[in-house]
Amino acid sequence: MFIAGMVFPGLVFPCVSIFLAANNAILFLQEVPIYLMSFIWGLWNVLYFVLVKPRIDHVPNTRVVFGLHGVLLGLFVYLFATLVFHLPILLGIPSWLAYLAVLIIPTIYYFVWYYIVVWINDLLNFHV
Repeated sequence: MFIAGMVFPGLVFPCVSIFLAANNAILFLQEVPIYLMSFIWGLWNVLYFVLVKPRIDHVPNTRVVFGLHGVLLGLFVYLFATLVFHLPILLGIPSWLAYLAVLIIPTIYYFVWYYIVVWINDLLNFHV
């Protein structure tokens, strides 16, 4: 379960880090612990199977619940990145776009968890 949650960010975030380093965003890489994202996603996947899955076995479409679980993670990541690491300021994002991101980030997380992480879990025989 932990590995299934780690696969997607484990493949994507190193590419993001290389892109940022190539574009001289070293300050960003020093300030924001992007390397923790794989661990957080893996732990979030385990928490779903331990805390949520036993309570929703009677629900006919558990993939939607799994996607909503991803929305919560997206909301936590957005709040943490904005309030703790001041990510919009580091990246020079206008404040109106930073406020709009509270809707965009959880939506992206929903689709990533609904399609990609569910597929990886099914691939490793952890049926959502």
